Amino acid sequence: MIDVAELIAEARRQGVVLRLDGEEVTAKRAPKAMLLQLRKAKGFIRDQLRSEQALIERRVESRMADYPPDRCFACRQRILVGEAFIDLRNDDVSARFHQACLPEWRAAQEDEARRALGFGP
Repeated sequence: MIDVAELIAEARRQGVVLRLDGEEVTAKRAPKAMLLQLRKAKGFIRDQLRSEQALIERRVESRMADYPPDRCFACRQRILVGEAFIDLRNDDVSARFHQACLPEWRAAQEDEARRALGFGP
């Protein structure tokens, strides 16, 4: 039996980027020998990546703070009448984002969370 945590750690040390896209596990920059090992443990890796994603989500949610509803939490600029925006809520905290700002903010927060939690790039 392959130790999945060790396999994932070794893959990341070798620069492999593991991501979960729905039910599919992707492994970017994986050497051929590593790719074969990753395929054998795909179900276990999927479960581990789901667990990691849940921790990342909690960390990103914890980064939100109440912010004036007339301003974007990401860029801090005013949200003008007619501009597309998205409201996010987390427990008692709410913040608005320009529709274009949210994906960039979220990606940056997820990257920071991955590094802080030791999940690689």
